[in-house]
Amino acid sequence: MVGQGPIAGAWVNIWVQLGNGSGYSYVWAHGGSYVVANEQGHWDSWADLPDAELTILTTHGGHQPCAAIVDSRSTEPVRLEVIPYEAFDTIEPPRPSNARDPSLIGTVYETTPEGRKPVSGAMIWIEHGFEIQTARALTGREGRYYVCNLPTEVAIGVTKSGYVGASVWSMDTTKGVPLDIELRREGS
Repeated sequence: MVGQGPIAGAWVNIWVQLGNGSGYSYVWAHGGSYVVANEQGHWDSWADLPDAELTILTTHGGHQPCAAIVDSRSTEPVRLEVIPYEAFDTIEPPRPSNARDPSLIGTVYETTPEGRKPVSGAMIWIEHGFEIQTARALTGREGRYYVCNLPTEVAIGVTKSGYVGASVWSMDTTKGVPLDIELRREGS
């Protein structure tokens, strides 16, 4: 977490993406019990992981979740960061200290008679593969968002109460092109 230290009680799950194109949630496949970070923010690795691409996702109430994509054969420790939602009540959304590309930036806005207006507090959902959540972010005061450590191709969904949700089903994150997304108010 940016400037805060370890978070006890964060839940951790792994999506196991097999080389044959199939995959599964480790938690679901092993009885539904999430691994929970201890007081130092550490979590134990899991047994019985095949050679696969792993999407390791952590969540904790009131924080933006973050994922890391790693090879199951790696012996490097995995560091996951989360950012408190209140940190997004700024002009520019915060960036995790372990941020790396591919990343995605952009603005969520609505079109009004006065022109384009930013939509703050919109939830950005990033998925890859078959509905595998990789990241989630909130837009800041100016409607801007930033997500990092992404796979090369993702689907993006945007929601906010009072608005019709929007989505982009296939985005190549390696191009480094900002993605602005328009939301429409419900009933308009």
